[in-house]
Amino acid sequence: MSETILVPIDGSEPAWAAFQYAIETLDVERLHILYVASGPTNHPYHGDGSIINDDIFDEERDFAAALFEKASQQSGAVPIETKILVGRPAENIVTYAKEADCGHIVMGSTGRDGARRLLLGSVAETVVRRAPVPVTVIR
Repeated sequence: MSETILVPIDGSEPAWAAFQYAIETLDVERLHILYVASGPTNHPYHGDGSIINDDIFDEERDFAAALFEKASQQSGAVPIETKILVGRPAENIVTYAKEADCGHIVMGSTGRDGARRLLLGSVAETVVRRAPVPVTVIR
């Protein structure tokens, strides 16, 4: 049974491994590629998404466009949709999956554990706990 799959990407090796897993392993009808820009950590509006048109996000938009181009080249015949959102990654991933009616989320994990995971949080862990659809985490 083919389905609509969401793959959040950030340019990391685990994110690309998740993308490849989705393309090569799953029966994909449509692939949604999502990049979540959280903004610079010293910016006063970090994570709230209220300044999407501000010049401060130009570099992130360009970075996302390059990721989308790479994904498009590697997706073969699978149709893809791309989206850039601004804010907290886990919240945006879960919300987008609901709104785009995705049936599955496939995402990479940086593999943080122990104290580092507790201090930094884990996007993958939060998505697994909150997603309304199955989540496959690739490491």
